[in-house]
Amino acid sequence: MNQTGKWWYAQIFLGFHVLLHYAKKLWPWHARSGLKKFQQNYIVEGLPAYSASFRAIAFQPGKCTGCGICDSVCPLLLNPVNNFLGPMRTVASVMRGGPLLEYALSDLSTFAADACVACRSCEIACPEAIPISELATKFTEQWEQVNAIKFS
Repeated sequence: MNQTGKWWYAQIFLGFHVLLHYAKKLWPWHARSGLKKFQQNYIVEGLPAYSASFRAIAFQPGKCTGCGICDSVCPLLLNPVNNFLGPMRTVASVMRGGPLLEYALSDLSTFAADACVACRSCEIACPEAIPISELATKFTEQWEQVNAIKFS
């Protein structure tokens, strides 16, 4: 097939699919997907919609310089609990791991424990003022949201 034939074939193919697309939209019995289906697909992938309060702080881990000061002041690292990696590594790995939150769940549950929430020494020591325990709490809530929809 020569160049002109390929061009015409592409134009007819595209035109047919455009007409088919609008015919499906106008057909009253065609199943609609919409926003609900879109959100369900994201939940299945482990990426639920963020709340407004989480969106306000979601960029904070990107400010981390990796200095390790939060790890050096964390009392949970002195007496290791559940193979806890420390505040800096946990928040950084969770931010990169979106759909794989389950792998960081033990660290997130350590953050959610009363001893950690009350301490906040990592946040006080952080030169970038990253709200580490608040981020961990929000990630735990996100994990619970994913599980509630995934397994319901």
